[in-house]
Amino acid sequence: MNEAQEQFLFGPENFLIVARGLFPREVLRGLRSRIAARRAAVQAQDERSRKGEEVGVAPDEVRLSEEWYDIWKRGDLAKFRSYVPAFSEVVYPPQIRTVRNVRAMVPWHQDATYMEALGKRGHSEVITCFIPLDDEAENRPTLQFCIDPAQGAVRAIRRMEVDFNQFDVADGDRPAPEKCRTFKLALGDAFVFGKHVLHRTYAASEVFAERNSMEFRLTTTRSVVPGKDYFSLRTMCFYRAGTP
Repeated sequence: MNEAQEQFLFGPENFLIVARGLFPREVLRGLRSRIAARRAAVQAQDERSRKGEEVGVAPDEVRLSEEWYDIWKRGDLAKFRSYVPAFSEVVYPPQIRTVRNVRAMVPWHQDATYMEALGKRGHSEVITCFIPLDDEAENRPTLQFCIDPAQGAVRAIRRMEVDFNQFDVADGDRPAPEKCRTFKLALGDAFVFGKHVLHRTYAASEVFAERNSMEFRLTTTRSVVPGKDYFSLRTMCFYRAGTP
């Protein structure tokens, strides 16, 4: 499949790019090992963190580390900037996730919903960079996307009976099967997509090998939130927005 068949550019909030070879494989292998060591060494400190671990969401004791951003120093930034030149501010901290079972799978949603749920702490302009960390993609969950040139914002349904992966969409907003696409990612590849792209965790069957991944959200310089921390792809340094 050529590059043009893996880029769906419908607008700044509705696009999907399958970014091949964005990060060196050896860098991601090292990252995966360090994350595994950190997860083995820490223990969730509160009830929410323990519930998160049950569905594969890493606790703050793992996520809150500037070292996870070192991969951006080794990534193909020229390629990344060619895709999304305005999105240079990487939000801290990242999401780190291991999908081990069906309970850990995220329903259909748009990332805009999570930003809205944060209120004033959310970003008006935001994209997601999803990076799988496993060498072999076969028989592991991936992301499934709705490819729809007319896709706009969808009203979310909040599942109050669960603590994580709460957002879903109404039956009438679920995409038709012919609009749904999955892509096989090799280690080093990533998905880069806009906040209105409907997506979910997908596995071909209920029996699968676990999937490890990291997600970074990025925003623009004009949309940073005062008091929040960022790693800038312009300066390759961390900073706190709104401070000298």
